[in-house]
Amino acid sequence: MALHRLFVYGTLKRGQPNHEQFAAQYGVVKFAGLARTVNRWPLVIASRCNIPFMLDKEGHGNHVEGEIYDVDDKMLQHCDEFEGSPDYYQRVTIQIQLTQDSGGTKVDWEPSQDVMVYVLGSFKESLLELPLRQSYDSNGEHGLKYTPRCERTGDMVDHKTDVKTAP
Repeated sequence: MALHRLFVYGTLKRGQPNHEQFAAQYGVVKFAGLARTVNRWPLVIASRCNIPFMLDKEGHGNHVEGEIYDVDDKMLQHCDEFEGSPDYYQRVTIQIQLTQDSGGTKVDWEPSQDVMVYVLGSFKESLLELPLRQSYDSNGEHGLKYTPRCERTGDMVDHKTDVKTAP
């Protein structure tokens, strides 16, 4: 069984609102450790739902911290559907460095490795004026609590227009 390495930086992380998307019923998933991006990327919290987005603008922002998971084809397909890829997010390959393995051991100067990540392409340039973050927590000091899909009503349903440019 082939596994794919996936980097998550937002609501899919452990302890975050959408981590349950990694449930076994959707496929195979194994936590591989903590990591950070080798290159800088802009991570913002945006839209009326306070969604974390890593914007497709490599070289701008911070070394983003997140988690690494090994997933099978079925889980990767589920993640694509959940993230709306390729129409909303795009799944791209980037380089990360492992900072802590799955057992909690700190890793120093781990060679970089290629992983997949979901980024927001075709975004409104004004998003780059938002605070650029290094890591994300829905309950962070920023006070921008994520609104889960099941709680979105009214104008929250159309939150994508807040961040995406028109086709």
